[in-house]
Amino acid sequence: MNYLQRYEKKIRDAFWTAHFVAFLVFIVALLGSYGVRFKDLQDISLLLVSTTFLLSIGFLFTLILAYVYRKIIHPGFLLDRKLRGIDLVYIFVFAGSFLALVAACRIAGTAFDFLFVLPVGICTWLFGERVGLILAFTGGLACMVVDLVIEQPGEIPSEVGLARLALFLIVAHLVGKISDSNYRLFSEVIESEQVKKTILESMPLAVLTCDKDGRITFTNSNLRNLLKELGTQNVDGHLSCNAGSEEEFWVRLGVGEKPPDREVHNLEVRIQEKWILANKVPLKGANESHLGWVITLSDITGKKEIENQLQQSALLSALGQMAAGMAHEIRNPLTSVRGFIQLVAEKDNHVCLGEVKDHLNVAMGEIDRLARIVSDFLMLASPRERKLTRVKLNDVVEEMWELLAIKALNNDVVLTRVLAPDLPALLGDKEQLKQVILHLVVNALAAAGPGGQVRLQTCITHKQEICIQVLDSGPGIPGSIMGSIFLPFFSTKEDGTGLGLAICHRIVSEHRGSINVESTLSGTTFTVRFPPADEPVARIPTVVGLDNFIARKQRRA
Repeated sequence: MNYLQRYEKKIRDAFWTAHFVAFLVFIVALLGSYGVRFKDLQDISLLLVSTTFLLSIGFLFTLILAYVYRKIIHPGFLLDRKLRGIDLVYIFVFAGSFLALVAACRIAGTAFDFLFVLPVGICTWLFGERVGLILAFTGGLACMVVDLVIEQPGEIPSEVGLARLALFLIVAHLVGKISDSNYRLFSEVIESEQVKKTILESMPLAVLTCDKDGRITFTNSNLRNLLKELGTQNVDGHLSCNAGSEEEFWVRLGVGEKPPDREVHNLEVRIQEKWILANKVPLKGANESHLGWVITLSDITGKKEIENQLQQSALLSALGQMAAGMAHEIRNPLTSVRGFIQLVAEKDNHVCLGEVKDHLNVAMGEIDRLARIVSDFLMLASPRERKLTRVKLNDVVEEMWELLAIKALNNDVVLTRVLAPDLPALLGDKEQLKQVILHLVVNALAAAGPGGQVRLQTCITHKQEICIQVLDSGPGIPGSIMGSIFLPFFSTKEDGTGLGLAICHRIVSEHRGSINVESTLSGTTFTVRFPPADEPVARIPTVVGLDNFIARKQRRA
Protein backbone atom coordinates (compact mmCIF):
# COMPACT_ATOMS: atom_id res chain seq x y z
CA MET A 1 0.00 0.00 0.00
CA ASN A 2 1.56 3.30 -1.10
CA TYR A 3 0.98 6.84 0.11
CA LEU A 4 -1.65 7.69 -2.54
CA GLN A 5 -3.65 4.56 -1.83
CA ARG A 6 -3.92 5.48 1.85
CA TYR A 7 -5.37 8.89 0.86
CA GLU A 8 -7.63 7.70 -1.95
CA LYS A 9 -10.73 9.55 -0.67
CA LYS A 10 -8.81 12.82 -0.34
CA ILE A 11 -7.58 12.52 -3.93
CA ARG A 12 -11.10 11.94 -5.22
CA ASP A 13 -12.52 14.86 -3.19
CA ALA A 14 -9.75 17.16 -4.43
CA PHE A 15 -10.60 16.47 -8.07
CA TRP A 16 -14.32 17.07 -7.60
CA THR A 17 -13.54 20.29 -5.74
CA ALA A 18 -11.30 21.40 -8.62
CA HIS A 19 -14.14 20.58 -11.03
CA PHE A 20 -16.59 22.76 -9.11
CA VAL A 21 -14.13 25.65 -8.76
CA ALA A 22 -13.32 25.54 -12.49
CA PHE A 23 -17.01 25.75 -13.35
CA LEU A 24 -17.49 28.80 -11.10
CA VAL A 25 -14.43 30.47 -12.59
CA PHE A 26 -15.81 29.89 -16.10
CA ILE A 27 -19.20 31.44 -15.25
CA VAL A 28 -17.54 34.50 -13.67
CA ALA A 29 -15.14 34.91 -16.60
CA LEU A 30 -17.92 34.49 -19.15
CA LEU A 31 -20.17 37.05 -17.46
CA GLY A 32 -17.27 39.46 -17.04
CA SER A 33 -16.02 39.18 -20.65
CA TYR A 34 -19.41 39.91 -22.16
CA GLY A 35 -20.44 42.46 -19.53
CA VAL A 36 -23.77 40.70 -19.24
CA ARG A 37 -26.29 41.65 -16.56
CA PHE A 38 -28.28 38.99 -14.76
CA LYS A 39 -31.41 39.82 -16.79
CA ASP A 40 -29.45 38.95 -19.93
CA LEU A 41 -29.09 35.31 -18.84
CA GLN A 42 -32.22 34.61 -20.85
CA ASP A 43 -30.24 35.09 -24.02
CA ILE A 44 -30.40 31.76 -25.87
CA SER A 45 -26.82 31.85 -27.15
CA LEU A 46 -25.40 32.46 -23.67
CA LEU A 47 -27.43 29.59 -22.22
CA LEU A 48 -26.25 27.32 -25.02
CA VAL A 49 -22.60 28.24 -24.46
CA SER A 50 -22.89 27.77 -20.69
CA THR A 51 -24.67 24.43 -20.98
CA THR A 52 -22.31 22.93 -23.53
CA PHE A 53 -19.24 24.17 -21.65
CA LEU A 54 -20.59 22.64 -18.45
CA LEU A 55 -21.02 19.31 -20.22
CA SER A 56 -17.51 19.53 -21.67
CA ILE A 57 -15.87 20.38 -18.36
CA GLY A 58 -17.86 17.67 -16.60
CA PHE A 59 -16.79 14.98 -19.07
CA LEU A 60 -13.20 16.25 -18.99
CA PHE A 61 -12.84 16.08 -15.21
CA THR A 62 -14.67 12.77 -15.07
CA LEU A 63 -12.14 11.39 -17.53
CA ILE A 64 -9.17 12.88 -15.67
CA LEU A 65 -10.51 11.56 -12.37
CA ALA A 66 -10.95 8.07 -13.81
CA TYR A 67 -7.50 8.16 -15.38
CA VAL A 68 -5.64 9.37 -12.28
CA TYR A 69 -7.61 7.12 -9.95
CA ARG A 70 -6.95 4.00 -11.99
CA LYS A 71 -3.36 4.76 -12.90
CA ILE A 72 -2.20 5.69 -9.41
CA ILE A 73 -4.38 3.51 -7.22
CA HIS A 74 -4.99 0.65 -9.67
CA PRO A 75 -1.98 0.83 -12.05
CA GLY A 76 -3.11 -2.15 -14.09
CA PHE A 77 -5.97 -0.27 -15.72
CA LEU A 78 -3.92 0.62 -18.80
CA LEU A 79 -3.69 -3.11 -19.49
CA ASP A 80 -7.41 -3.72 -18.84
CA ARG A 81 -9.35 -3.60 -22.12
CA LYS A 82 -12.77 -3.19 -20.45
CA LEU A 83 -11.68 -0.11 -18.52
CA ARG A 84 -9.94 1.32 -21.58
CA GLY A 85 -13.15 0.82 -23.57
CA ILE A 86 -15.19 2.71 -20.97
CA ASP A 87 -12.72 5.60 -21.01
CA LEU A 88 -12.74 5.59 -24.80
CA VAL A 89 -16.50 6.20 -24.68
CA TYR A 90 -15.87 9.03 -22.19
CA ILE A 91 -13.35 10.72 -24.46
CA PHE A 92 -15.59 10.64 -27.53
CA VAL A 93 -18.55 11.98 -25.53
CA PHE A 94 -16.23 14.70 -24.24
CA ALA A 95 -15.10 15.47 -27.78
CA GLY A 96 -18.71 15.64 -28.96
CA SER A 97 -19.69 18.01 -26.16
CA PHE A 98 -16.61 20.10 -26.95
CA LEU A 99 -17.68 20.37 -30.58
CA ALA A 100 -21.11 21.46 -29.35
CA LEU A 101 -19.31 24.13 -27.33
CA VAL A 102 -17.49 25.27 -30.47
CA ALA A 103 -20.78 25.54 -32.33
CA ALA A 104 -22.43 27.39 -29.45
CA CYS A 105 -19.52 29.82 -29.28
CA ARG A 106 -19.85 30.44 -33.00
CA ILE A 107 -23.53 31.25 -32.52
CA ALA A 108 -22.58 33.62 -29.70
CA GLY A 109 -20.02 35.24 -31.97
CA THR A 110 -16.86 33.84 -30.30
CA ALA A 111 -14.41 31.37 -31.89
CA PHE A 112 -12.71 28.73 -29.70
CA ASP A 113 -12.00 26.20 -32.48
CA PHE A 114 -8.31 25.86 -31.66
CA LEU A 115 -9.17 24.63 -28.13
CA PHE A 116 -10.17 21.32 -29.69
CA VAL A 117 -6.49 20.41 -29.41
CA LEU A 118 -7.29 19.78 -25.72
CA PRO A 119 -9.49 16.69 -26.25
CA VAL A 120 -7.22 15.59 -29.10
CA GLY A 121 -4.15 15.75 -26.85
CA ILE A 122 -5.86 14.02 -23.92
CA CYS A 123 -7.30 11.28 -26.10
CA THR A 124 -3.96 10.66 -27.81
CA TRP A 125 -2.08 10.60 -24.50
CA LEU A 126 -4.50 8.07 -23.03
CA PHE A 127 -5.21 5.81 -26.00
CA GLY A 128 -2.34 6.20 -28.42
CA GLU A 129 -1.63 7.74 -31.78
CA ARG A 130 -4.20 5.80 -33.81
CA VAL A 131 -7.22 6.88 -31.75
CA GLY A 132 -5.83 10.42 -31.51
CA LEU A 133 -5.50 10.77 -35.29
CA ILE A 134 -9.07 9.53 -35.79
CA LEU A 135 -10.38 12.06 -33.27
CA ALA A 136 -8.24 14.87 -34.77
CA PHE A 137 -9.46 14.15 -38.29
CA THR A 138 -13.15 13.87 -37.35
CA GLY A 139 -12.91 16.96 -35.12
CA GLY A 140 -11.24 18.99 -37.85
CA LEU A 141 -13.90 17.99 -40.35
CA ALA A 142 -16.62 18.80 -37.81
CA CYS A 143 -15.19 22.30 -37.36
CA MET A 144 -15.21 22.76 -41.14
CA VAL A 145 -18.85 21.70 -41.21
CA VAL A 146 -19.61 24.29 -38.53
CA ASP A 147 -17.84 26.90 -40.69
CA LEU A 148 -19.88 25.94 -43.73
CA VAL A 149 -23.20 25.83 -41.89
CA ILE A 150 -22.89 28.92 -39.69
CA GLU A 151 -20.34 31.33 -41.11
CA GLN A 152 -19.75 30.36 -44.75
CA PRO A 153 -22.83 28.61 -46.04
CA GLY A 154 -22.16 26.85 -49.35
CA GLU A 155 -18.49 27.92 -49.58
CA ILE A 156 -15.40 25.74 -49.97
CA PRO A 157 -13.43 25.26 -46.71
CA SER A 158 -11.00 28.10 -46.16
CA GLU A 159 -7.27 27.86 -45.57
CA VAL A 160 -7.94 28.46 -41.87
CA GLY A 161 -10.04 25.31 -41.70
CA LEU A 162 -7.34 23.26 -43.42
CA ALA A 163 -4.63 24.72 -41.17
CA ARG A 164 -6.77 23.90 -38.14
CA LEU A 165 -7.15 20.30 -39.34
CA ALA A 166 -3.39 20.06 -39.91
CA LEU A 167 -2.79 21.42 -36.40
CA PHE A 168 -5.03 18.76 -34.86
CA LEU A 169 -3.30 15.99 -36.82
CA ILE A 170 0.21 17.25 -35.92
CA VAL A 171 -0.70 17.44 -32.22
CA ALA A 172 -2.16 13.92 -32.37
CA HIS A 173 0.97 12.59 -34.08
CA LEU A 174 3.49 14.18 -31.71
CA VAL A 175 1.59 13.38 -28.53
CA GLY A 176 0.91 9.86 -29.87
CA LYS A 177 4.61 9.10 -30.29
CA ILE A 178 5.28 10.09 -26.70
CA SER A 179 2.19 8.25 -25.47
CA ASP A 180 3.03 5.01 -27.30
CA SER A 181 6.57 5.08 -25.92
CA ASN A 182 5.31 5.69 -22.39
CA TYR A 183 2.69 2.98 -22.79
CA ARG A 184 5.31 0.42 -23.80
CA LEU A 185 7.52 1.37 -20.87
CA PHE A 186 4.56 1.34 -18.52
CA SER A 187 3.46 -2.07 -19.81
CA GLU A 188 6.97 -3.45 -19.25
CA VAL A 189 7.03 -2.04 -15.72
CA ILE A 190 3.59 -3.49 -14.95
CA GLU A 191 4.60 -6.86 -16.38
CA SER A 192 7.87 -6.82 -14.43
CA GLU A 193 6.05 -5.93 -11.22
CA GLN A 194 3.53 -8.67 -11.88
CA VAL A 195 6.31 -11.23 -12.39
CA LYS A 196 7.99 -10.15 -9.14
CA LYS A 197 4.69 -10.33 -7.29
CA THR A 198 3.97 -13.78 -8.73
CA ILE A 199 7.42 -14.99 -7.64
CA LEU A 200 6.93 -13.65 -4.11
CA GLU A 201 3.44 -15.16 -3.92
CA SER A 202 4.75 -18.52 -5.15
CA MET A 203 7.60 -18.72 -2.65
CA PRO A 204 7.19 -21.28 0.14
CA LEU A 205 8.38 -18.62 2.61
CA ALA A 206 6.33 -15.93 4.29
CA VAL A 207 7.71 -12.60 3.03
CA LEU A 208 7.12 -9.05 4.15
CA THR A 209 8.85 -5.77 3.44
CA CYS A 210 8.88 -2.70 5.64
CA ASP A 211 10.30 0.78 5.33
CA LYS A 212 13.02 2.26 7.53
CA ASP A 213 10.41 3.24 10.13
CA GLY A 214 9.14 -0.32 10.46
CA ARG A 215 5.88 0.24 8.56
CA ILE A 216 4.84 -2.79 6.51
CA THR A 217 4.75 -2.10 2.77
CA PHE A 218 4.19 -5.59 1.33
CA THR A 219 3.07 -9.04 2.48
CA ASN A 220 2.63 -12.19 0.44
CA SER A 221 -0.15 -14.74 0.91
CA ASN A 222 1.97 -17.07 3.08
CA LEU A 223 2.73 -14.21 5.47
CA ARG A 224 -0.92 -13.24 5.67
CA ASN A 225 -1.89 -16.85 6.38
CA LEU A 226 0.79 -17.10 9.07
CA LEU A 227 -0.43 -13.91 10.74
CA LYS A 228 -3.96 -15.26 10.65
CA GLU A 229 -2.88 -18.51 12.33
CA LEU A 230 -1.03 -16.56 15.02
CA GLY A 231 -3.99 -14.25 15.59
CA THR A 232 -1.96 -11.20 14.54
CA GLN A 233 -3.43 -8.34 12.52
CA ASN A 234 -1.78 -5.88 10.15
CA VAL A 235 -3.27 -2.55 11.23
CA ASP A 236 -2.20 0.41 9.08
CA GLY A 237 1.25 -1.03 8.48
CA HIS A 238 1.85 -2.20 12.05
CA LEU A 239 1.15 -5.52 13.72
CA SER A 240 -1.34 -5.93 16.53
CA CYS A 241 -0.24 -8.83 18.77
CA ASN A 242 -1.87 -10.57 21.69
CA ALA A 243 1.11 -12.32 23.31
CA GLY A 244 4.05 -10.44 24.81
CA SER A 245 6.65 -12.85 23.42
CA GLU A 246 5.17 -12.46 19.96
CA GLU A 247 5.30 -8.67 20.17
CA GLU A 248 8.91 -8.85 21.32
CA PHE A 249 9.67 -11.09 18.34
CA TRP A 250 8.23 -8.61 15.82
CA VAL A 251 9.96 -5.66 17.47
CA ARG A 252 13.25 -7.53 17.36
CA LEU A 253 12.74 -8.04 13.63
CA GLY A 254 12.16 -4.32 13.18
CA VAL A 255 8.39 -4.32 12.63
CA GLY A 256 7.57 -1.71 15.24
CA GLU A 257 7.66 1.95 16.17
CA LYS A 258 11.41 1.96 16.86
CA PRO A 259 12.93 -0.92 14.87
CA PRO A 260 16.52 -2.00 15.59
CA ASP A 261 18.71 -1.12 12.63
CA ARG A 262 20.51 -4.43 12.16
CA GLU A 263 20.27 -7.66 10.20
CA VAL A 264 18.89 -10.88 11.65
CA HIS A 265 19.98 -14.33 10.51
CA ASN A 266 18.48 -17.73 11.42
CA LEU A 267 16.53 -16.47 14.42
CA GLU A 268 14.47 -19.33 15.87
CA VAL A 269 11.58 -18.31 18.11
CA ARG A 270 8.65 -20.27 19.49
CA ILE A 271 5.35 -18.38 19.23
CA GLN A 272 2.38 -20.15 20.75
CA GLU A 273 2.57 -23.69 19.32
CA LYS A 274 4.77 -22.84 16.34
CA TRP A 275 8.49 -22.57 15.76
CA ILE A 276 9.41 -19.72 13.40
CA LEU A 277 12.73 -19.26 11.58
CA ALA A 278 13.29 -15.59 10.68
CA ASN A 279 15.81 -13.74 8.52
CA LYS A 280 16.05 -10.00 7.94
CA VAL A 281 18.19 -8.36 5.24
CA PRO A 282 18.35 -4.78 3.90
CA LEU A 283 16.14 -3.72 0.98
CA LYS A 284 18.32 -1.61 -1.31
CA GLY A 285 17.38 0.59 -4.22
CA ALA A 286 19.34 2.48 -6.83
CA ASN A 287 22.90 3.45 -5.86
CA GLU A 288 22.72 1.04 -2.91
CA SER A 289 20.34 3.37 -1.09
CA HIS A 290 18.66 1.85 1.96
CA LEU A 291 14.90 1.62 1.39
CA GLY A 292 13.94 -0.64 4.26
CA TRP A 293 14.05 -4.33 5.14
CA VAL A 294 13.02 -7.69 3.68
CA ILE A 295 11.91 -10.24 6.28
CA THR A 296 11.36 -13.92 5.51
CA LEU A 297 9.64 -16.29 7.92
CA SER A 298 9.26 -20.04 7.70
CA ASP A 299 7.33 -22.45 9.87
CA ILE A 300 9.84 -25.04 11.13
CA THR A 301 7.51 -26.69 13.64
CA GLY A 302 7.61 -29.99 11.75
CA LYS A 303 11.39 -29.83 11.48
CA LYS A 304 11.68 -29.19 15.21
CA GLU A 305 9.47 -32.17 15.99
CA ILE A 306 11.66 -34.40 13.81
CA GLU A 307 14.80 -33.01 15.48
CA ASN A 308 13.33 -33.74 18.91
CA GLN A 309 12.50 -37.28 17.85
CA LEU A 310 16.01 -37.79 16.48
CA GLN A 311 17.52 -36.30 19.62
CA GLN A 312 15.42 -38.57 21.79
CA SER A 313 16.48 -41.55 19.69
CA ALA A 314 20.11 -40.47 20.03
CA LEU A 315 19.68 -40.13 23.78
CA LEU A 316 18.16 -43.58 24.03
CA SER A 317 20.95 -45.00 21.87
CA ALA A 318 23.61 -43.24 23.97
CA LEU A 319 21.93 -44.47 27.15
CA GLY A 320 21.92 -48.02 25.79
CA GLN A 321 25.60 -47.86 24.89
CA MET A 322 26.38 -46.32 28.26
CA ALA A 323 24.47 -49.02 30.10
CA ALA A 324 26.20 -51.77 28.08
CA GLY A 325 29.62 -50.23 28.68
CA MET A 326 28.97 -49.73 32.37
CA ALA A 327 27.71 -53.30 32.75
CA HIS A 328 30.85 -54.58 31.01
CA GLU A 329 33.18 -52.45 33.13
CA ILE A 330 31.49 -53.48 36.37
CA ARG A 331 31.05 -57.16 35.49
CA ASN A 332 34.77 -57.77 34.91
CA PRO A 333 35.95 -56.57 38.36
CA LEU A 334 33.02 -58.31 40.05
CA THR A 335 33.93 -61.58 38.32
CA SER A 336 37.51 -61.24 39.52
CA VAL A 337 36.47 -60.44 43.10
CA ARG A 338 34.04 -63.36 43.17
CA GLY A 339 36.71 -65.70 41.82
CA PHE A 340 39.28 -64.75 44.43
CA ILE A 341 36.75 -64.96 47.26
CA GLN A 342 35.76 -68.41 46.01
CA LEU A 343 39.42 -69.49 45.97
CA VAL A 344 39.87 -68.33 49.56
CA ALA A 345 36.69 -70.11 50.61
CA GLU A 346 37.86 -73.39 49.06
CA LYS A 347 41.21 -73.34 50.86
CA ASP A 348 41.60 -75.58 53.91
CA ASN A 349 42.64 -74.33 57.32
CA HIS A 350 46.31 -75.02 56.65
CA VAL A 351 46.52 -72.60 53.75
CA CYS A 352 49.33 -70.08 53.79
CA LEU A 353 48.29 -66.67 55.11
CA GLY A 354 50.50 -64.94 52.54
CA GLU A 355 48.66 -66.61 49.65
CA VAL A 356 45.32 -65.44 51.09
CA LYS A 357 46.64 -61.89 51.39
CA ASP A 358 47.71 -61.96 47.75
CA HIS A 359 44.21 -62.96 46.70
CA LEU A 360 42.66 -60.27 48.90
CA ASN A 361 45.01 -57.59 47.54
CA VAL A 362 43.97 -58.41 43.99
CA ALA A 363 40.32 -58.30 45.04
CA MET A 364 40.87 -54.92 46.72
CA GLY A 365 42.43 -53.60 43.50
CA GLU A 366 39.36 -54.65 41.53
CA ILE A 367 37.10 -53.04 44.13
CA ASP A 368 39.11 -49.81 43.82
CA ARG A 369 38.64 -49.99 40.06
CA LEU A 370 34.90 -50.33 40.59
CA ALA A 371 34.93 -47.30 42.87
CA ARG A 372 36.82 -45.28 40.24
CA ILE A 373 34.31 -46.24 37.54
CA VAL A 374 31.38 -45.26 39.75
CA SER A 375 33.09 -42.00 40.71
CA ASP A 376 33.77 -41.06 37.07
CA PHE A 377 30.24 -42.00 36.10
CA LEU A 378 28.79 -39.82 38.85
CA MET A 379 30.96 -36.94 37.67
CA LEU A 380 29.61 -37.38 34.15
CA ALA A 381 25.97 -37.71 35.24
CA SER A 382 25.93 -35.13 38.05
CA PRO A 383 29.04 -32.94 38.02
CA ARG A 384 30.04 -31.03 41.10
CA GLU A 385 29.40 -27.32 41.44
CA ARG A 386 31.84 -25.18 39.48
CA LYS A 387 33.80 -22.31 41.05
CA LEU A 388 34.10 -19.81 38.23
CA THR A 389 36.95 -17.30 38.37
CA ARG A 390 39.07 -15.40 35.87
CA VAL A 391 41.68 -17.93 34.79
CA LYS A 392 44.80 -17.54 32.66
CA LEU A 393 45.16 -20.69 30.57
CA ASN A 394 48.94 -20.35 30.40
CA ASP A 395 49.09 -20.27 34.21
CA VAL A 396 47.07 -23.51 34.39
CA VAL A 397 49.54 -25.21 32.03
CA GLU A 398 52.53 -23.95 34.03
CA GLU A 399 51.07 -25.20 37.33
CA MET A 400 50.65 -28.75 36.05
CA TRP A 401 53.66 -28.89 33.73
CA GLU A 402 55.85 -30.82 36.18
CA LEU A 403 53.19 -33.53 36.53
CA LEU A 404 52.77 -33.75 32.76
CA ALA A 405 56.55 -33.92 32.23
CA ILE A 406 56.85 -36.85 34.67
CA LYS A 407 54.09 -38.76 32.87
CA ALA A 408 55.80 -38.09 29.52
CA LEU A 409 59.11 -39.35 30.95
CA ASN A 410 57.45 -42.53 32.23
CA ASN A 411 55.98 -43.16 28.75
CA ASP A 412 59.27 -42.36 26.97
CA VAL A 413 57.60 -39.55 25.00
CA VAL A 414 59.04 -36.11 24.18
CA LEU A 415 56.60 -33.47 25.53
CA THR A 416 56.97 -29.83 24.44
CA ARG A 417 54.96 -26.68 25.05
CA VAL A 418 54.36 -23.54 23.01
CA LEU A 419 52.46 -20.88 24.95
CA ALA A 420 51.12 -17.79 23.21
CA PRO A 421 51.88 -14.56 25.09
CA ASP A 422 49.23 -12.13 26.35
CA LEU A 423 46.31 -14.54 26.25
CA PRO A 424 43.11 -12.98 27.67
CA ALA A 425 41.56 -14.55 30.74
CA LEU A 426 38.65 -16.94 30.55
CA LEU A 427 35.86 -17.55 33.04
CA GLY A 428 36.24 -21.07 34.39
CA ASP A 429 36.92 -23.58 37.14
CA LYS A 430 40.70 -24.06 37.37
CA GLU A 431 40.52 -27.61 38.73
CA GLN A 432 38.16 -28.76 36.00
CA LEU A 433 40.35 -27.14 33.35
CA LYS A 434 43.34 -29.03 34.76
CA GLN A 435 41.31 -32.23 34.50
CA VAL A 436 40.62 -31.58 30.81
CA ILE A 437 44.27 -30.88 30.02
CA LEU A 438 45.42 -33.94 31.98
CA HIS A 439 42.99 -36.26 30.17
CA LEU A 440 43.99 -34.96 26.74
CA VAL A 441 47.74 -35.13 27.42
CA VAL A 442 47.56 -38.64 28.96
CA ASN A 443 45.61 -39.88 25.92
CA ALA A 444 48.12 -38.20 23.59
CA LEU A 445 51.08 -39.83 25.41
CA ALA A 446 49.45 -43.24 25.07
CA ALA A 447 48.70 -42.66 21.37
CA ALA A 448 52.23 -41.43 20.58
CA GLY A 449 53.86 -44.46 22.22
CA PRO A 450 57.53 -44.86 23.19
CA GLY A 451 59.75 -42.56 21.14
CA GLY A 452 56.82 -40.42 20.04
CA GLN A 453 56.22 -36.71 20.39
CA VAL A 454 53.44 -34.63 21.97
CA ARG A 455 53.09 -30.86 21.78
CA LEU A 456 50.89 -28.72 24.03
CA GLN A 457 50.24 -25.21 22.73
CA THR A 458 47.97 -22.26 23.40
CA CYS A 459 46.83 -19.56 20.99
CA ILE A 460 44.04 -17.10 20.21
CA THR A 461 41.85 -17.53 17.11
CA HIS A 462 40.68 -14.87 14.64
CA LYS A 463 37.35 -14.89 16.51
CA GLN A 464 39.21 -13.93 19.71
CA GLU A 465 38.64 -17.38 21.22
CA ILE A 466 41.17 -18.76 23.70
CA CYS A 467 42.52 -22.00 22.28
CA ILE A 468 44.55 -24.94 23.62
CA GLN A 469 45.76 -27.74 21.37
CA VAL A 470 47.25 -31.16 22.12
CA LEU A 471 49.07 -32.74 19.15
CA ASP A 472 50.54 -36.25 19.06
CA SER A 473 52.58 -38.21 16.50
CA GLY A 474 50.58 -41.42 16.87
CA PRO A 475 48.93 -43.50 14.12
CA GLY A 476 45.70 -41.49 14.27
CA ILE A 477 42.11 -42.41 15.04
CA PRO A 478 40.29 -44.65 12.53
CA GLY A 479 37.43 -42.87 10.79
CA SER A 480 35.03 -45.67 11.71
CA ILE A 481 35.20 -44.79 15.41
CA MET A 482 35.74 -41.02 15.14
CA GLY A 483 32.08 -40.31 15.91
CA SER A 484 32.11 -42.47 19.06
CA ILE A 485 35.16 -41.25 20.94
CA PHE A 486 33.16 -38.84 23.14
CA LEU A 487 30.51 -41.42 24.07
CA PRO A 488 30.58 -42.66 27.68
CA PHE A 489 32.29 -46.05 28.20
CA PHE A 490 33.71 -46.11 24.68
CA SER A 491 37.40 -46.95 24.86
CA THR A 492 40.06 -48.63 22.72
CA LYS A 493 42.31 -49.26 25.75
CA GLU A 494 42.23 -52.56 27.57
CA ASP A 495 42.31 -50.89 30.99
CA GLY A 496 40.35 -47.75 30.05
CA THR A 497 36.91 -46.87 31.41
CA GLY A 498 35.88 -44.81 28.37
CA LEU A 499 34.77 -41.87 30.51
CA GLY A 500 37.75 -39.53 30.13
CA LEU A 501 36.82 -37.83 26.84
CA ALA A 502 33.12 -37.81 27.77
CA ILE A 503 33.97 -35.91 30.95
CA CYS A 504 36.24 -33.53 28.99
CA HIS A 505 33.45 -32.84 26.51
CA ARG A 506 31.02 -32.05 29.29
CA ILE A 507 33.40 -29.77 31.19
CA VAL A 508 34.29 -27.82 28.04
CA SER A 509 30.63 -27.42 27.06
CA GLU A 510 29.71 -26.15 30.50
CA HIS A 511 32.45 -23.53 30.09
CA ARG A 512 30.69 -22.34 26.88
CA GLY A 513 33.53 -23.82 24.84
CA SER A 514 33.95 -26.42 22.12
CA ILE A 515 36.23 -29.40 21.58
CA ASN A 516 37.17 -30.73 18.16
CA VAL A 517 39.44 -33.47 16.88
CA GLU A 518 41.35 -33.83 13.62
CA SER A 519 43.19 -37.05 12.85
CA THR A 520 45.42 -38.36 10.07
CA LEU A 521 47.80 -41.28 9.72
CA SER A 522 50.60 -39.04 11.02
CA GLY A 523 48.91 -37.90 14.22
CA THR A 524 45.89 -36.48 16.02
CA THR A 525 45.09 -32.95 17.19
CA PHE A 526 42.56 -32.11 19.89
CA THR A 527 41.53 -28.44 19.88
CA VAL A 528 39.63 -26.83 22.76
CA ARG A 529 38.24 -23.28 22.40
CA PHE A 530 36.90 -21.02 25.14
CA PRO A 531 35.31 -17.57 24.93
CA PRO A 532 37.14 -14.77 26.77
CA ALA A 533 35.90 -13.76 30.20
CA ASP A 534 34.64 -10.38 28.95
CA GLU A 535 32.25 -11.93 26.41
CA PRO A 536 28.55 -11.67 27.44
CA VAL A 537 27.25 -14.91 28.86
CA ALA A 538 24.86 -16.53 26.38
CA ARG A 539 22.69 -19.56 26.81
CA ILE A 540 24.96 -22.41 27.91
CA PRO A 541 24.67 -25.23 25.38
CA THR A 542 23.44 -28.54 26.70
CA VAL A 543 25.35 -31.77 26.32
CA VAL A 544 23.86 -35.13 25.57
CA GLY A 545 24.11 -36.98 28.85
CA LEU A 546 22.21 -39.04 31.34
CA ASP A 547 20.98 -36.11 33.46
CA ASN A 548 19.60 -34.33 30.36
CA PHE A 549 17.73 -37.45 29.35
CA ILE A 550 16.27 -37.89 32.84
CA ALA A 551 15.28 -34.21 33.03
CA ARG A 552 13.49 -34.42 29.68
CA LYS A 553 11.60 -37.52 30.76
CA GLN A 554 10.56 -35.85 34.02
CA ARG A 555 9.28 -32.75 32.18
CA ARG A 556 7.28 -34.88 29.76
CA ALA A 557 5.80 -36.85 32.66
